[in-house]
Amino acid sequence: MSVSEIQKLREITGKNKVIPSQYELPVLMALAAYPELRDVHVEFLPVSKLSVPYATVPEKSSLFKSPDKRKYIVQLLEEAKEPEFSALFKNLPLDAQIAVIGHELVHVLQYHRCNVPQLLKFMFLYTFPKFKKEIERSADIEAIRHGLGEKLHVHALYLRSIPKYIKKRPELNKHYLRPGEILIYLNALKMQRNS
Repeated sequence: MSVSEIQKLREITGKNKVIPSQYELPVLMALAAYPELRDVHVEFLPVSKLSVPYATVPEKSSLFKSPDKRKYIVQLLEEAKEPEFSALFKNLPLDAQIAVIGHELVHVLQYHRCNVPQLLKFMFLYTFPKFKKEIERSADIEAIRHGLGEKLHVHALYLRSIPKYIKKRPELNKHYLRPGEILIYLNALKMQRNS
């Protein structure tokens, strides 16, 4: 991608974003699919400790602020042993990186649509497996609606190609769309748009 194309993406994706230079391209490409987040504060933060390879949280200091004053942090784990090492953001193919950011940006949208009591309730309910499954699957579906379904499919296949990864993280098959399910939603969306 040329410098002028990257500059255009920067303009499209708005302000209030903190993006590490090494991840600028996939982050900007994913952000371009979410014009509703143009002015929302989002920081993409590489971290050395995290229980999962990627996660999104409201910044603690802005938790009790109104949505327009809130800041969100998309955390990207930088260090892990195998099999997690192969699933780290920095080790994913570009399409899978875009899919990860696209999925995490749906969480930003989910949080941003909440007032403070709703946000606190949402975060509490997320600790329960049934609710977590509902939230994560709806995030995948919303990412598909934002045009990132094919990239999400690439990511789902890639994770399942990592030896022993699904065995270590069985919640991937429980809480997130599987590759075949992603294709079903993709095809349904294509049919809906063509009718």
